[in-house]
Amino acid sequence: MHFHHLFDIESSIFRGSAPRPDAINEQIGGDELAAWLHERLIAAGIACDPVHAEDHGWDFEIKSGKRRYLVVCSCEFRKKGVSTSWHSVQVAQTKGAALIPDPVLVAVREVLSAAPDIRILTDEPRGRH
Repeated sequence: MHFHHLFDIESSIFRGSAPRPDAINEQIGGDELAAWLHERLIAAGIACDPVHAEDHGWDFEIKSGKRRYLVVCSCEFRKKGVSTSWHSVQVAQTKGAALIPDPVLVAVREVLSAAPDIRILTDEPRGRH
C-alpha cells in the first residue's frame, strides 16, 4: 500500500439505519455514502468499479492508469432503526507509482468539500509505505 487516507464526515443526508440490506455485517452502513461518492467520482471522469459490501463497510476500486485504489465507506449503527450522522471514507492506493498530490485523493476531497450538507471532521493520512 502506498498511502492510506482517512476522511471522517458528518452529514444528515445519509439516513439509512441497521439492518442494512445486502450487507455482510448489517450493523455497518456506508452503502448510501459509497453510492453517492461513486456517482460523483464517475461524473468527474474517474473510472470506478461497482460498489460492493464487505464486513467493514462498502467498497469500490478505482483504476487510474497503472495505479489502483480502494475506497471504503462506512458508518457504525449503535442501535437498530436509528441512523447516524458520522461516516468515514478511507482511500488507499494499493498499486502503482505514488503521485504527490495524488489526483484521486484530490478528487475525493473536492467531492466531499463541495457538498453543502457534508462537514469534514478529519482529513488526514494514516500512513505511507
